[in-house]
Amino acid sequence: MILNGVIKNSVDDHHVEVQTRKHPSVTIAEKRMVICGVSSVLRFMLKFTGTIIESRNNNVEDLDLLCQFKQYLGFRGGCLQACAESSIWTKFCEVDMLDVIDDIEKICQKLTCKLGSTEENTSFPIPETIIRFENHLSLPVKVHNFRKVIQNSKKAGISVLPEDPCEDQGRIELVTDLKHEFAEGTIMLLSDLILFPSLYVCVSCIGREVFEGMAPRTLKWYDRVNSVFLSSVNFDIDCYYSSILHTNQTKYEWAMPDVPVQSLYSRDPNRYKPTLRQFTRQYEIDEAVQFVKNQNIEPLEINEDEPCFEWTDIPLLAHPEGGNLPLTRQQRKCHQLASLTYYVLQVYGEKRKDCNSRRFRIVDFCSGGGHLGILIAYLLPECDVILVENKDESLRRAQERIEGLGLSNMFCYQSNLDYFEGDFDLGLALHACGTATDLVIAKCVKVSASFVCCPCCYGAVQENHMLKYPRSHIFQESQIPLRYYFILSHASDHTHDAAHEKTEQGKQCMTLIDTDRCLYAEENGYNVKLCKIVPETASPKNHILVGVKK
Repeated sequence: MILNGVIKNSVDDHHVEVQTRKHPSVTIAEKRMVICGVSSVLRFMLKFTGTIIESRNNNVEDLDLLCQFKQYLGFRGGCLQACAESSIWTKFCEVDMLDVIDDIEKICQKLTCKLGSTEENTSFPIPETIIRFENHLSLPVKVHNFRKVIQNSKKAGISVLPEDPCEDQGRIELVTDLKHEFAEGTIMLLSDLILFPSLYVCVSCIGREVFEGMAPRTLKWYDRVNSVFLSSVNFDIDCYYSSILHTNQTKYEWAMPDVPVQSLYSRDPNRYKPTLRQFTRQYEIDEAVQFVKNQNIEPLEINEDEPCFEWTDIPLLAHPEGGNLPLTRQQRKCHQLASLTYYVLQVYGEKRKDCNSRRFRIVDFCSGGGHLGILIAYLLPECDVILVENKDESLRRAQERIEGLGLSNMFCYQSNLDYFEGDFDLGLALHACGTATDLVIAKCVKVSASFVCCPCCYGAVQENHMLKYPRSHIFQESQIPLRYYFILSHASDHTHDAAHEKTEQGKQCMTLIDTDRCLYAEENGYNVKLCKIVPETASPKNHILVGVKK
């Protein structure tokens, strides 16, 4: 096992270099696998240590330690499993809080420039992210396993319910009398482990007295987590920033920024406004469609090729049947894979001559159990195929099939797709949900790779720290209101059976959103065509975006 290393294939001479840059990573060379990203690496380390503990002779200390490790992973092991582009909480832990260190560095640079000056005292706002966390800790706890919390609280003699609870207690998420002891409730989780180092730097540099006045709950949280760490870890952080701030403490003072009082839960009533998130009123859909028509934006014609693919000679483990899919899904999955594979082979035939000095590299983003990537790797043994997926259980199932097939040209990358760094020639995505399709296309554009993508969950499209909408200059210059764009994306999910009255409208909106995506690729030097999975019964989300770099 290697930290921040290279996946090497011990069977062949070729290897795949995966550059992790600023992201922590673990490489398991014998499995040709990289685990990347703060949450994924810590989750792996907890589980890996857990398996070692389980392999030893069980004793009371081992069992207690194992329970603690499992507890860190959260309810059903889902703590911070959602990707940062779709989860406010994951983004806060993995992105926002790390950016606070940059904020402190900028303040230090400003203070360094003023050393020896006679200017009056300067005021700096405390980083907003700290106050966002302070506000989060002041609000009710969100509980997933609500009944279990009630039972445990009763055993401990603690009341967590209001005097007049609502009728359906099974649906309560915000428990008004339950206070934050840790970042996500009463139990220390993976999120606390990730947040602590950044806040350790903040408290060391800004000073406890500032936190006592402006973020007292954060300071209590910090002391509580610190007491856990002190028993096992000795922190020794460079106090460069701290020395600058403390040396100049007579030259400046901290100010409180104006930050809305909201929790970091996306379903916080203060954040979630149901009436503002209704995008499927018929009159608004009609207005949005008419707006695009008035801008003379022509939706792309859908290519009517009949993809041909023969499953006869495909071994069981490369077939959907070998992926333990339910019988009701196997036939649809066969049609989906056949259609995408048809276009993948077309693009490969056109672009393989461009790779004279190395092997052609294909990346299957959001690969799930690897159905598409495994099939492509079997059909194209002269290519390297990388699966990128953030769920370890999905990759475990994929690896079982890879080993069973003896595919030496496959590699696995467990992370959110935005952590994947490295050159490749063709990016794939089968039913990448919402913004994931746009992230895949953007990653392909960045390295001049071709792409074959089948979008899904159009209603999940939303702006984030990595993407802005619309994607293309043509749609941007039309000045389409962002709400209209989201109305079109939500209406795109109205693709039901052929007899449903909303289906035709849903297909129309779906084509408009994918036209924007294709135009974005064209503007970045791609030949693009909009195709579809056949037959249409294989999937209501049946568009395939094929982009070949010129």
